[in-house]
Amino acid sequence: MSSEPHRDPRSVGGKRQTVRNSANNLIHFTAQAALKSKDVRVRRVLKLLDANPALRLPTLARHVHLSQSRLEFIFKMSTGQTLASYVLAVRLAHAASLLQQSGLHVKEVASKAGYSHATSFVRAFKRHFGIKPRAYRLKNRARRPQ
Repeated sequence: MSSEPHRDPRSVGGKRQTVRNSANNLIHFTAQAALKSKDVRVRRVLKLLDANPALRLPTLARHVHLSQSRLEFIFKMSTGQTLASYVLAVRLAHAASLLQQSGLHVKEVASKAGYSHATSFVRAFKRHFGIKPRAYRLKNRARRPQ
């Protein structure tokens, strides 16, 4: 039995939970599709993002010797997801992990997750997780066994 309470999918909390689950599924299924892809450039992009989620799309494109638009097209054809949505999900998952496991300031977490401005990071994080980064850290630290 799950420790999380069952939420009505029509409630705000239920919708937020659905968004979180969808984002996690996006990362998982896109990564699986990309790793199965016959296109080595897509697999390389996945490995690059895994090593450094802060990489920008133009940088990723240069690493695989493609224009950004061509890389986005190939990624979408190989995985069924846009590269931008995948990058966003990876960055936010990385940020959530940093918030849980480190004492880094939110500005530092934003920078390590690839955001130039902490305000943009906080806005994206709240849209994705339904909670601000600092509150996320406090909530998830409280759940950790002592």
